Formats: sequence, C-alpha cells, structure tokens
Amino acid sequence: DYVDSLVHHGFEKIVITNSHGGNTATISRALPELQKKYPEIKIIYFFDQETTTALAALCRKFELTPGEMGSHAGDMETSIMLHIDSKWVKKEEFVRGFTKPIDDQIRQKYREEGFEWLSEYGVVGDQRKATPEKGAEYIQTLKGAMMAYIKKKLNG
Repeated sequence: DYVDSLVHHGFEKIVITNSHGGNTATISRALPELQKKYPEIKIIYFFDQETTTALAALCRKFELTPGEMGSHAGDMETSIMLHIDSKWVKKEEFVRGFTKPIDDQIRQKYREEGFEWLSEYGVVGDQRKATPEKGAEYIQTLKGAMMAYIKKKLNG
C-alpha cells in the first residue's frame, strides 16, 4: 500500500527500510512482486547490509564485544536514546543482558518466545557503558553506511 501510494504521487525511487529482523523475509518476498508491478520505478531495500563492518569498527573503538554492543537495548540502542532524549532513559536501571554470540538456533528461539527468553529484562547487550556521545557516533556511522548503500544501489 505504501509503495502504491508513493508511485501514485510520482515517486520514481523508493527505499524500503526495516529496523526489525522479523520483517526481513516478508519484505524480501514482496520486493520482486513490487518490482514486477512497477518495472519503471527503482525500489531498493535496506536493512543492515552495510552496517556490519562499520559497527565492528565502533566495537573496537569503544572497547566492546559485539555482544555488549547488542541488538536489543544494548550499548548501541541505549546510547542512541541517551543522545536523542535522555529523559526517557533510566540510568539507574542499566543492566548487563545477554552478551553471548547469537546463532541461528538462539535467534529462532527469541523470535518465537521474545527477548525475555534471553535475559530477565529483554536486554541483548550491556547498557552500563552507554553514553550520549557514543549515541551520536552510532547514529553518524549508521547513517553513513546506509547512505553509501542507497547511493550505490540507486546509481547502479
């Protein structure tokens, strides 16, 4: 419906973004159908294709393991929220959540049972070292990776 509306209003380039891993399969199935329906429209999908290398560099810079950076309310997301609007963040409640590597079996289990299956509060990562300054750097890094990917796909 969104793509139909955007095309109706004259958009010729559409970027679909996703911030939830559970949506990836659905979007990936829909893309070929959308491209077939609108062959003259450039439709691309961005999830996290280009962020892995950039985030690995930040892990090293911030002296974090990937598990501490986390994927659900860990260092990265908590730092970003501290940067955006710290009044919504309760620093006195910061915890270390699940920080071990996540394999396909664990990923399937938490998608079925929720992040609370991994840790008491649903935290995947470690919030305790989060700062607003790191949040600003996470945003800039993610934005840079996303824009580089989009530019490459739109110009390719």
